[in-house]
Amino acid sequence: MRNTEKALKVANLILKRDVARQALTPEEEETLRRWTNGEEWHLGEFEKVIASSDQKLQWRRLRRATRETAARRKGMASWRQATALAAGVALAIGLGWWAMSGGEGTDDAAAAAVEPGRSKVILVLEDGRRLSFENRDTVLVTAHADITFSGGEAAYATVGEGIAGGTPGRNTLIVPVGGIFSVILSDGTRVFLNSESRLEYPVSFGGDTREVSLEGEAFFEVEHDASWPFIVHAGGVRARVLGTSFNVFAYGDEPVHKATLVSGRLEVLVAGAPSGVLLRPGMEAAWRPGEGDAETREVDITARSLWRDGIIMLNEDELDVVMRMLARWYDVRVFFDRESLARQHTFTGRIDRNEDLAGVLRTLTLLGGPRFEIRGREVHVY
Repeated sequence: MRNTEKALKVANLILKRDVARQALTPEEEETLRRWTNGEEWHLGEFEKVIASSDQKLQWRRLRRATRETAARRKGMASWRQATALAAGVALAIGLGWWAMSGGEGTDDAAAAAVEPGRSKVILVLEDGRRLSFENRDTVLVTAHADITFSGGEAAYATVGEGIAGGTPGRNTLIVPVGGIFSVILSDGTRVFLNSESRLEYPVSFGGDTREVSLEGEAFFEVEHDASWPFIVHAGGVRARVLGTSFNVFAYGDEPVHKATLVSGRLEVLVAGAPSGVLLRPGMEAAWRPGEGDAETREVDITARSLWRDGIIMLNEDELDVVMRMLARWYDVRVFFDRESLARQHTFTGRIDRNEDLAGVLRTLTLLGGPRFEIRGREVHVY
C-alpha cells in the first residue's frame, strides 16, 4: 500500500473513533494497530483542523464530499473506500501534516520550493520618490513627518508645521505580491495591508474628516474620535466610521468586494446607490462594483481577519478564488488547463500560508481538487 493511502485510512479510523464516537471493530482495531506500528494516535494529532470547524458542520460537508467523490471516481470498489478518502482529506485541511511528515512525494505538485510572502513595502512620498523597505529597521525623516520602520510596520509621527513648511501632502504604501505590511497613521489608526494592496493617505490629517483610499485588502483599527469621521474609499464604496475595527476586501480582479465589521459602527455607501447600509458587529456588506446596492449578512468575523496571522480561511470557496489568494501570497501566476476547472471544486477549512506552496497545493489535491504542477513561478492546474 502506498503511504498516501495508508495515511488517509488511518485518518478515517481515528475520525470514526474520536469524532463520531463509534466503536471500531476488532478487525479495524488490528488494522489501525498494524498501520501505526502499535503507536497510539489520538484526536490531538489533528487538533488544528478540529478546532477550525464545527464537528456537525464538518460531518455534513464530509457526507456531501463523499457522495461527490464516489460519483466521480469510476471503478472504486465501494462507497466505504470513498468515505475513507473523504474523511482523510477532511482531516488534512490546513494541517499540512502530510507535507511536514516527511512522507513520500506525489505528482500533485513539483518539488520546487516556492516560499510564502514576507514583510516588504514600497513607500511613495509626497514628492514622488519611491523607496523600498524589506525586513530592516530605519527612521525616515521627511518634510512633515518622521516615519519609523520596524518589525514589518511603519509608524508616522508628525513634526508640527514641518521642517519645510507648507501643507502636508499624501503618501502611498504599496504592498507587492507576496508581501504583507502594517502602518500606524498620524492619528493613531493602525492599518494592516494584505498582499498586492495599496493605501493612499495624508501624511497628517486635517479638516473635518480623515480620508484614505484603498486598493486590495486591509484591516483597519481606527482611532476613535466622535467628531472626526474616518472614511475609506475602496472598490466603488465609501465606508464611514467614527472608531471601529473592520476589514475591507476590494481587489480589482475580484468580482465581489466586501466590508466586514468587527467592532463599532460602519456605514457602507455603494457608488450610485441612494443610501448606505449600516453594519453592526458581525455583519458583512458585499457588492459587485457598478451593480447597485450592497447586500448584508452575518459572518464569522474571526475568519475574515485571520489573514493577518498567516491563516487563509476557506468556506466553500471555488478553486479560482483560492488560486487568486495563493497567487498574491506566493507571487506566482496560475494557468488552468481548462476554464471549467476554476469552478469545478470548492474547499472549506484553513490553510497556513507560512507553509511552502508545494505543501499547500498537495493538500488541495488531497481534498479532492485537481492536480497541480509548479514550473518556476508558474502553477499549472489540470
